[in-house]
Amino acid sequence: MRSSVKFLLVVLVIAMASVVALAKKERKTINFPSDMKINGTVVKAGTYDVVFDRDGGQLSVLKNGKVLATAGARAEARNRKARTTEVVSLNSDDGRSLLRIAFGGSKENIVVDQTGVQSAGTQ
Repeated sequence: MRSSVKFLLVVLVIAMASVVALAKKERKTINFPSDMKINGTVVKAGTYDVVFDRDGGQLSVLKNGKVLATAGARAEARNRKARTTEVVSLNSDDGRSLLRIAFGGSKENIVVDQTGVQSAGTQ
């Protein structure tokens, strides 16, 4: 009986740890209405899974489980919850670049790192 209690305790601890680990990644399905550049990679218009890893500070765009693009990202507080999923991009001469995403119901924006993105007219 004593070994059964230890076994159940170990299973409970593992289950709780896995729930905590899963909570650090957010995954949503998002529709990009036009082609979108993400960290230099062009993602065609369409529906994709977007995963934000808080611990790793990374945003990934997936199609059928395959990672198409990744970029550094961080969460920033919003004034109020997003009513729907919001995708904000910057239109430039070389196409649209993803700036930030807010998942519906979230009080945060996921801001994409723009370190590698060049702005027009600067050198």
